[in-house]
Amino acid sequence: MKDSGRIGWTQRSKVLSIVTLALIVALLLGTVTFLSFNKKQAQGNAVTTRPVPKTPTAVTSSGIYMVANRGSFSNSLIRKADIHTRKVLWDFSVPHLRASSLTVINNTVYYSTNNDEMSENAVYALDANKGTLRWKTVLAGHTDQAGYLSQPLYANGLVYVITQGTGTVTALDANKGKVRWIYDSKRLDTSRTENGQVAVSNGTIYGIVANRLFMISADTGKTIRNIVQIDQDMTFLDIQIIGNTLYAHSCSIDGLIEGKPDSYIYAFDAAQGTQRWLYHSATLILQSIFLEENIYFIAETEAGQRKTTISSLNAEGRPIWHKDVLNNGRSKLVAGNGLLSLGYDVYDVQKNKNTSYLLTLHSENGAQAWIKKVDAAPELIQNGILYTGLRPCQIGAFNPEKSNELWHQQYCVPTNNRDRSTPDFVVVP
Repeated sequence: MKDSGRIGWTQRSKVLSIVTLALIVALLLGTVTFLSFNKKQAQGNAVTTRPVPKTPTAVTSSGIYMVANRGSFSNSLIRKADIHTRKVLWDFSVPHLRASSLTVINNTVYYSTNNDEMSENAVYALDANKGTLRWKTVLAGHTDQAGYLSQPLYANGLVYVITQGTGTVTALDANKGKVRWIYDSKRLDTSRTENGQVAVSNGTIYGIVANRLFMISADTGKTIRNIVQIDQDMTFLDIQIIGNTLYAHSCSIDGLIEGKPDSYIYAFDAAQGTQRWLYHSATLILQSIFLEENIYFIAETEAGQRKTTISSLNAEGRPIWHKDVLNNGRSKLVAGNGLLSLGYDVYDVQKNKNTSYLLTLHSENGAQAWIKKVDAAPELIQNGILYTGLRPCQIGAFNPEKSNELWHQQYCVPTNNRDRSTPDFVVVP
């Protein structure tokens, strides 16, 4: 289940978990979101936890697969709906646990779970047609210092998860759930428990944890090389592979607190790990989208400032355009069909009221395509449809070219009358 509200930053404690990092992001802009469960998997030659695109290339059971709640964020439900009728086909209960985003491939639904104490982290596999359990593997040795498990990542018959914080990567057999190997990232600073992500391509796993970026063998878990270890006050947030280029972005948490935000976008040769270029921004880059032709990112310029900047770079890291959006909270940015889409709020001080908008831009030049007054959180653009979360607890579909709503359906139960959460979902056509 995902609170797909708005993202921002504030001061952190000495020990930051990925959930704490997400809370910091949210508190500046007034809403809570769990970033660790806000990552989707692109499946194909290069598999990654980033959400562009989110459609598996392997033949699998079509449908809308989601993580919904049953009146509580720690009481999840895995649910499948028919992609045409939107009728619920099956449910699988995950009581007293938080479920990650889903990976759907080869007629199997993979996800990880964590309880409130983070003392039992597990990986699940469900039959995508029936919703029945194929296997469950509990990963031993997890504590509140270790943090949450990432969304499972599938490649070549194995499923990979990284423990948010420690950077421990675990590989499991995709058919049986048996642990094949465990990689210890040997983090130097154990007082920090920030974001951890993995991406895999051509037999290599690329991982980020806190301020480290490393390469390991996807078959054995053996170290290939440590690509880079950046400054101690920086943390990596995103990683993705496009072709033979490895992209990543980092930001400075302390810099934002001190009024001097600092972020970098990196491009590395995926095979050699050598840096191709580096882009510096005196902003706090909170999300980035890497495509073959362009890179898009959203950033904040000052702590508490109600302005989001959407920017575009070319494949060589040179700026193309940027657009400012005044707001006091926003969803993530999604791309597809030559468009970018973003949901955001505008607060009226005199009326003490938020108004929500769904904004769509032309990705080529940042020009506005359309704007619609609706409380929506874009999730993906696929096959000519813009899929969004609609608050509360609904999924909706829009025509990305003309802005008209195609359908909407409620799939979960609000926790209270202020709940703005939406199901965390993936669409398999």
